[in-house]
Amino acid sequence: MPIYAEPINISGITGMMQYANTVSNSWFGILLLIGIYSVIMLVNLARDKHSAAAAAGYSTAVFAVLFRIIEIITDWQMYIFIVLCAFSVIWATLNNE
Repeated sequence: MPIYAEPINISGITGMMQYANTVSNSWFGILLLIGIYSVIMLVNLARDKHSAAAAAGYSTAVFAVLFRIIEIITDWQMYIFIVLCAFSVIWATLNNE
């Protein structure tokens, strides 16, 4: 088994993301989802922290499903982000004032 990934013909953004995920030993998709969550959370924190968590959780869950479809993350990683979404929506609902 070679130390570095074999060069492949990348044809499109999906192929590039899959190759980046292969080269990074499956960390690319996870860190990209964490980055998406962080950016959406920081953008929405100006309004309300509870709604910011709900918006970030929902958006990240949608991206997690899309990343699973193009095989960047595994099933259990997608489930973790869906549970994060459910937890943040429940937290926002219980703390709604």
